Amino acid sequence: ALPISQVLIFVYALVIFIFLFLVETTKVSANPCKSVEDCPEVREHIAKCIDGVCDYWPDPDF
Repeated sequence: ALPISQVLIFVYALVIFIFLFLVETTKVSANPCKSVEDCPEVREHIAKCIDGVCDYWPDPDF
């Protein structure tokens, strides 16, 4: 039998791995686009359509 500390470490690592996977898949599918005009405007950010997904960069003018 495994000590409880090893089980807790395994569960902790598993939760972190699943969380990272969910965050990445949510980000990728958030705003599909064909051009920059398809991307919603976000205050103080510049939108770019990269590989069919809206990507946002901080605007240096703000």
